[in-house]
Amino acid sequence: MKNQKGIIHLFVIIILALAVVGGIGYYAYKNGQIRLTPPQEFTSQPTPLLESTANWKTYRDKAYGFEFKFPENLNQDFADGPAGSSTNFYNSQFILSVTANPPATNASDFVQNILDRKPGYPNCDLFPTCDEHTFQVKKKLLANNVYADIVSGPSTEEDKIDEIYFIDNRNNQTVQLWFTFEDKEEPKTLKNQILSTFQFLD
Repeated sequence: MKNQKGIIHLFVIIILALAVVGGIGYYAYKNGQIRLTPPQEFTSQPTPLLESTANWKTYRDKAYGFEFKFPENLNQDFADGPAGSSTNFYNSQFILSVTANPPATNASDFVQNILDRKPGYPNCDLFPTCDEHTFQVKKKLLANNVYADIVSGPSTEEDKIDEIYFIDNRNNQTVQLWFTFEDKEEPKTLKNQILSTFQFLD
C-alpha cells in the first residue's frame, strides 16, 4: 500500500513538473524569448525577359523632334501606305510602326476611320464585332512627361492585339506609334520599355 502511495506521489510530482516546465515554455514563447523558425520556401530567381535598354540602338526623327530606343534584334524597314510613310520594327511576336503626321491625329478619329472603313485602317469585317465598343480609348502620361492618346483593341494579325499611341510634339504635330503584339509577357514588356525611352529632343 505504501508502495502504491509512493508511486502516486511520484506520478503527481512528475505531472506538476511537466506543467511548470510547459507553462514556462509557453510564457517564453509568447514573450518572444523562444522563436519557432518557419519552414523556408525556395523560389527560383525570375530570369529577366529582356536586356536593359542602356545598350539599345536609338531611333531619332529630327524633323519631328523625338527619339526612342529599340533592341538590336528587331528587324527594321520602311513602308509607304494610305496612312502615310512608316518606319517599322518587328520580330515574330511584335511589330512597331512609327508614322509622323498620320491622317488621324487622335484615338477617337482613328476609331471612327475604322468604323467608316477608310483605307489604311484595320478592316472591320475581320473582327467578330466592329462597333464603338470593340475598341478602348484612353489618355496616359508616359515617362519623360509625355502624354499619349491611346486606342487598343483586336488586331487583324492572327493571335495579336493592337495598341496605337498618338503623341503630339511641341509644334502640335502628331507622332503615331502603332504596336501589334502577342498577348504575352515578353512582347508587352518590350512595348513598355520602348515607350519608357520615348522623349522629345531639346
